Amino acid sequence: MGKKRYINTTQCNNGFQFDTFARYASNTPTPANTCNTHPGWEVTGGFSFDTLGDRYINTTQCHNATQFDTFARKASNTPTPANTCATHPGWTVSGGFAFDTLGDRYINTTQCTNGSQFDTFARSASNLAISANTCDTHPGWSVSGGFVIDTLDTNNGK
Repeated sequence: MGKKRYINTTQCNNGFQFDTFARYASNTPTPANTCNTHPGWEVTGGFSFDTLGDRYINTTQCHNATQFDTFARKASNTPTPANTCATHPGWTVSGGFAFDTLGDRYINTTQCTNGSQFDTFARSASNLAISANTCDTHPGWSVSGGFVIDTLDTNNGK
């Protein structure tokens, strides 16, 4: 068994807010497929990160005066989070994480809300499946969900 090749992300929008998040791992690039975790929202974009030969999934957290969006930005062999908010013109970098996926099976995500806004983001990479654990990067926000992305390819690329 090996690793799944792609980490697929989706960007959803409800007209005034974005939420960009890694949704699942697969052996085919298939981003932007659904906003089913955000009823009534529309798909406005997405990325597929080819992790073949790359150790890290690098994320960036961007914000403006009223919103956060934390998203995977690139796969690479160096940990380089929080480098740009180019997909969000006028927004500012406020943080980021680099996930070492080499020896870790799961990418654990958390969805946070402040009542009117959501931010869904990868929180850790580990060999334990842990979702929805904390919103410590969003003071005053509460956990509203989360999911676990299993990067292990049990079908050997089939």
